[in-house]
Parts: sequence; C-alpha cells; structure tokens
Amino acid sequence: MLEKASQQELVFLVLAMQDEYAKLKAQYNDLEAENEVVHTMMEKSATEISKLNEQISSIESTKKASEQAHLAEISRLEDERTNLAGVFAKLYAKSEKANQRLLKQLEV
Repeated sequence: MLEKASQQELVFLVLAMQDEYAKLKAQYNDLEAENEVVHTMMEKSATEISKLNEQISSIESTKKASEQAHLAEISRLEDERTNLAGVFAKLYAKSEKANQRLLKQLEV
C-alpha cells in the first residue's frame, strides 16, 4: 500500500502521524497534570483526616476523663449521703430517747 503512495501522500501521512502524536502527547501531559492535582488533593485530604482523627482521639480522651471524674463525684456524693443518713438516724434515735425522757419527767 505504501509502495504505491506518492511522495506527497507519504509526507501528508507523516504530517498526520506527527499531528496525532502531538495530540496524544498533549493529552498525556494533561492527564499527568490532572494526576498530580489529584495526588496533591489526596495528600492534603490524608493530612486533614489524620488531624481530624487526632482531634477525635483527644475529644474521646477528654470525654472519658470527664466521665470518670463524674463517676467519682457521684460515688463520693453517694458515700456522703450514706454517712449523713447514718448521722440523721443516730440523731433521730437520740431525739426519740430525749423525748421519751421528757415524757417520763412530765408524767411524774
């Protein structure tokens, strides 16, 4: 097929091939540039995700410490309530004894 082509046709064919090669090379360069942009965006996203994970860990740690502090305070308050209930029970018992003594003294 190419043996029968004229020199002008061969030149035209070479120019067409060079033009297609230039177009393909330009597309390749565009894709490389897009790939670099995507790669950069992925790196930034990975960095941001890492920072967010650190923030989440910090918040969870703070939350856990806060919950532990609240549980300790609740336990302390329950112990105090139990102690005060015992104190009030003793005071009530003494008050009852004192009332009974007063009643006996009044009966006399």
